[in-house]
Amino acid sequence: MIRRFITETLLWLAAAAGSVCMVLVILAYTLNISLIMFRTGSMEPTIPTGSVAVVQEIQATEVQVGDILTVDREGELPVTHRVTAVTEGSHAQERIIRMQGDANTTEDPHP
Repeated sequence: MIRRFITETLLWLAAAAGSVCMVLVILAYTLNISLIMFRTGSMEPTIPTGSVAVVQEIQATEVQVGDILTVDREGELPVTHRVTAVTEGSHAQERIIRMQGDANTTEDPHP
């Protein structure tokens, strides 16, 4: 009797955990959210190496100086650094964003 109760309870907990995972995957897809892991210490002490963060896509027009931003780079891993300057680009939706890691002594070489 007790064994059956424990077995059924564990099955219900597993089913509930699976349901929560499915809901989280659907929310992540619909809200354009992903997880990233920090492999370097360029943002220490704010974000220690090995930390995991939730990242949500935003429009370039929403970026402000002081924000921590993750930017995809063609052919390279994404970079996550603090925004140091934002200037308008050649059209209304374009922004030129300069960034620097909190632990770095110089600004990133490419905007």
